[in-house]
Amino acid sequence: MGDPRGPYADVLDDEFLGRLRRYVRARTREGHDAEDVVQETLLKLLQRAPLPRDAARAWVFTTAQRAAVDRWRRRSKAGPLDAEAAAPADPEANETAAYLAGCLAPMLRGLAAADREVLRRIDVEGAAQADVARELGLSGSTLRSRVQRARTRLRAAIEACCAVETDRRGGLVGHRRQAGAPCPCPPPRDG
Repeated sequence: MGDPRGPYADVLDDEFLGRLRRYVRARTREGHDAEDVVQETLLKLLQRAPLPRDAARAWVFTTAQRAAVDRWRRRSKAGPLDAEAAAPADPEANETAAYLAGCLAPMLRGLAAADREVLRRIDVEGAAQADVARELGLSGSTLRSRVQRARTRLRAAIEACCAVETDRRGGLVGHRRQAGAPCPCPPPRDG
């Protein structure tokens, strides 16, 4: 019986698979999601025509990243019951998320129209960056740069108003309004 790794036996060594699993785990919230993404990626690799070792490894990481993003997008478009299950268990984190969600509309209004538009299309509506780039007559890299700059400006606006505390994975932990800072957000419920 042949090697189950097929023509990729030299690519899929234990060290490489360990790196792949760590890479995917860092991009997914749930352990079972990470393992599903890894398995899906490896299955796709074994179904394609053989590639040279370095090209195969690059292809695996790119495919894993796309699969993780697709899984996240599917989950973020889930119905209300799924969204509740994915909400943070910590009540303070829930309160922080709800408060900052209320801040987004006034913060977005404070951005330039071009920034508002790309953030609305990509982050709110979930449009593919390639589609938005085509519609705007931009290259993909130009649009990615615009999105990054718009997100950076939005984050700066939020941080000028509120001190946001995150955990090591970037999840919300808490917040407090900056004393004396001009803030377009609604006042907190407790004061």
